[in-house]
Amino acid sequence: MTAALKKPNPEQLAAVVAYAERHGAQWKNKLHMAWLTGNDTSEPQGALLRQVRNQYGPKWLTKVTEEELTC
Repeated sequence: MTAALKKPNPEQLAAVVAYAERHGAQWKNKLHMAWLTGNDTSEPQGALLRQVRNQYGPKWLTKVTEEELTC
């Protein structure tokens, strides 16, 4: 894996931030469930959310911090 692939690109991060803002405090659990059920594709920017899932996976989601999302 190259250094460029260690974290989502700015467009992907923006989609995750927007999802978090729409879904509140439990956004990580909700996004994880959406990834498991395929419901992420019906979300605004769903294709970007799916890219994050495919490239970085649930492990990234559990470890990402608010600080990393705002950078």
